[in-house]
Amino acid sequence: MGKITGKTKITGLFGLPVEHSLSPAIHNAAFKSLNLNYCYLPFRVEEAELATAVKSVRSLGMAGVNVTAPHKQAVMPHLDEVSPEASFLEAVNTIVNEEGRLVGHNTDAGGFLAGLQYNVSAEEISEGKALILGGGGAARAAAAGLVQGQMETLFFALRSPEKLEPWQKTFSEAYPEVEIRAVALGGQDFKECLRKATLVINTLPALKDENSQDWFLEILAQARPHTFFSDLRYNPEEPPFLKMANSLGCRVQNGLPMLLEQAVLSFTLFTGVQAPRQAMREAVSL
Repeated sequence: MGKITGKTKITGLFGLPVEHSLSPAIHNAAFKSLNLNYCYLPFRVEEAELATAVKSVRSLGMAGVNVTAPHKQAVMPHLDEVSPEASFLEAVNTIVNEEGRLVGHNTDAGGFLAGLQYNVSAEEISEGKALILGGGGAARAAAAGLVQGQMETLFFALRSPEKLEPWQKTFSEAYPEVEIRAVALGGQDFKECLRKATLVINTLPALKDENSQDWFLEILAQARPHTFFSDLRYNPEEPPFLKMANSLGCRVQNGLPMLLEQAVLSFTLFTGVQAPRQAMREAVSL
């Protein structure tokens, strides 16, 4: 981010909270690298103020914003258009102001796959089986990214697997060649899927109490030693899920590669310019 002028184009992040986000550092480093007259700011948006915040993108002439939890689904009715991928995933993480029309996109699926490929080969993805913990927007994005990588077996583990059924039906209609199954987190079917999985992805929020955390980690200890573990959170750097995986001698990855790669895609949507990936990586020491 260079000198602010009357012509500076504003981008940013809508979420709750946003204080921890690395997105401003990533995008502003990219703008500076290419000498673009843009800046990127974090905006703490309460749920009751979401509609007003979205209108401000248009009324203030912002170039666009990223959207993070808890607004990725709730923001959709407030937009003029939603891309097919965002509609399929039922989540928007990028809004672009196209001459007053607000268009929602989702760069999480492509970002997840590109980030995963930092540590996992294309062959491992296409020939593997994934167990995804959770069923929200991040879980669905991970699934879509894996299908883009030609994976054909996906298991979801949820506290209430029936909640995934409507989207599971939509997914199966779009990708009939892919086996998709939802099981109860911690049940016998879950343990069976865990033993089959070559890739385990955690999209669940941080566990609050020690007892539930101990149970969670005890279950994960049943995974095969060569399983690859991914946790989509990037703060803290090594959440308990990955600490347990490390203790098993497994390869692990936190959410920073996905954060970076979805930002690369969002940057191009905001600016129409190819993102300077190396400058963005350096901004977060990746």
